Amino acid sequence: MRRCSVLLALATMLAACSEDGAWTQEQRLNAQHVVQAMEARNDAVRQSNNLGATGGEMIERRKYMPIIAKLRVAYDHATAVHDDVLDKIHPDFKRHWKDEFVEGLRLRLLNLEGTEGSGQSEIAGHRLLDSFGVWIDANRNRIRIPKAE
Repeated sequence: MRRCSVLLALATMLAACSEDGAWTQEQRLNAQHVVQAMEARNDAVRQSNNLGATGGEMIERRKYMPIIAKLRVAYDHATAVHDDVLDKIHPDFKRHWKDEFVEGLRLRLLNLEGTEGSGQSEIAGHRLLDSFGVWIDANRNRIRIPKAE
């Protein structure tokens, strides 16, 4: 499933960049927002999968509150990453990060935090997040995220 491969890709990206000395300490620290955003999003997915819905039934809003909170944390971290850091991670990372990951989270939150919800926002958000996962899978060996020191 896409969520497991994103976690594996994240571990690969971190390991591949551990010896890169071209990053400033500030950039290293800021790059951790990428890791934290992806981890929070993956936590939200795990929590959602554990709700046990088999399809078609309604789930009480209170059960979604921890998931919404994790997605909000992911979005806050995702939007805190500086452009120069996104550019260093991979030449195309900034475009995929902003257009797919950040926008996908924004659309999901638009639906989940809204009073009326929007099925179209939810579907579009999922599609963008899935597209980001596909891109990460295809490029994991060329993406470099430094460890914070």
